[in-house]
Amino acid sequence: MSTVDDRKKGCCNMPDGAEPPVTASAEYGVALESLRSAAKWLLTAFAVVAGALAAGLQLTGLGGLEACRLIPAAIGAGIALWSLGYMATKASAVLAQEWVTLGNFSNEELTSLFRDDQKSEKSQRFRTALERIEDDRNELYGHVASSLPNLRQKLRETNEKLISGQAGEEEKRRLAEESAALREAARDVAQCASYFTTLGLFQDMRKTLAWTSFLVVAGLGVFAWAANPPKEDKPLQVQVNVKR
Repeated sequence: MSTVDDRKKGCCNMPDGAEPPVTASAEYGVALESLRSAAKWLLTAFAVVAGALAAGLQLTGLGGLEACRLIPAAIGAGIALWSLGYMATKASAVLAQEWVTLGNFSNEELTSLFRDDQKSEKSQRFRTALERIEDDRNELYGHVASSLPNLRQKLRETNEKLISGQAGEEEKRRLAEESAALREAARDVAQCASYFTTLGLFQDMRKTLAWTSFLVVAGLGVFAWAANPPKEDKPLQVQVNVKR
């Protein structure tokens, strides 16, 4: 297991021209941006489809329909438009996901999270993220703290000592290095938690996309059937002139 000094040396003692090692926070940041880019693309696609759908619906002829066809046409169009709007809402949730910070891992927050009455989707996503953080604790923060609340406490105490002005120069350098390592671990934890909570929203969006796509197709099919009744066959009038 690496120590704070080991990580510090690994970052500083590098050959000229060598690139710095990719941190966990950077890797999670790239993955998080990929999820949000996919959600942004889907949101744009939903807007284009909804606009084309609204422009393509033949609403001008609905006034001449009988009630037995007017009602299904209105319901079909409403279902299709509502489904597209709901899909857009789910995609927007991925983009607007609240950022997770180290403050979310205090003892009070964790106690509230694991109460039996916390059954919301947000709580479930956060639990999943916490489980993944604990699975990767040795890579994320295990080298500087024993637990997430301990990481938060050590970071606060180190920063308080650093700004108190009572430490000597050697002590300040040591505290600065320790604070840098703790802040790096905090960033890794925050990026990991943000990624997995956003991933939960993205997976939920994909499930929603499956059944709402079916509703869009079904709604358009009902509308097309109801808005285009079969033309009535008019009897052909034949006039016969008989010459004597």
